[in-house]
Amino acid sequence: MSLDHQVIVLYAATNGLLDDVHLIDFWFRISHDRFMDASHSEIGNNILSMRQIDTDTEAALKKAIQEFKLAGFF
Repeated sequence: MSLDHQVIVLYAATNGLLDDVHLIDFWFRISHDRFMDASHSEIGNNILSMRQIDTDTEAALKKAIQEFKLAGFF
């Protein structure tokens, strides 16, 4: 898993954004990675280039994770 994807999953898990997900399994990781690469690659690019999550990236990340969950990709 790439560094930006690791940061995204860790951020989501440690900030309670995945509390309602019963199990983050292999399918979730694969689906989430594909979704982020296809729909929100700028978030990962920002994390990699800035080496942090600034407020704009955080807002975009929260929105993208909600979008992913609502779409039922996992």
